[in-house]
Amino acid sequence: MHLDLNNLPQDTALLHRLVRDITGLVEHRDGEITRLRQIIKQLQRAQYGRRSERLDPDQLVLALEELDTDIAEIIESRPGPQVAERAPVRRKPLPDHLVRNELLLDTRT
Repeated sequence: MHLDLNNLPQDTALLHRLVRDITGLVEHRDGEITRLRQIIKQLQRAQYGRRSERLDPDQLVLALEELDTDIAEIIESRPGPQVAERAPVRRKPLPDHLVRNELLLDTRT
């Protein structure tokens, strides 16, 4: 609403109505500003407050259980891995004139 302050109407009833409309608009905006400030305070408290770093162990366990359940459902719904059968590799044997060294590795270490 734009109101020309230099050219106000002379009718008092119209002026009263304009004042009521403007007052209602201001009150509505003030209420909205107050509500938004409260939301901001709650969000700041949740993010930066003393309790923001605390995590309820029961909530953590519940979240992990839900995660495990979701993972199990995904695994069950997927088909198993399909391994393509390969044809055996047919290599020619190494020539007899090559020197062969046998090396035994100890795997107990």
